[in-house]
Amino acid sequence: MESLVSLADQLTVAVGVLAALLRIAFRYFKSIRPLASRTMCGVDFLNGCMITPFGLLTCSIFSHSIVAEMQKTNAAIFSIAGVIGLIFIFGELLT
Repeated sequence: MESLVSLADQLTVAVGVLAALLRIAFRYFKSIRPLASRTMCGVDFLNGCMITPFGLLTCSIFSHSIVAEMQKTNAAIFSIAGVIGLIFIFGELLT
């Protein structure tokens, strides 16, 4: 299971970096300025980092043992994903 945990950590960071780069490319092609700032890139990176935990939670119906192991080792990432999910849902309900 350690290799799976390591793979999930690496995938989380890689998806975060990819999301930030894709958002810069999106802004470039849509002629949105500024293309990037420290804050924009940070938010894009963190949003991208939440894709992997949400994906693992979604796939939990297929393999409970893998997700249980991931929750033990990466509880902080799952809790951050849960908080972001709650903020999004409350934001949708209140607007």
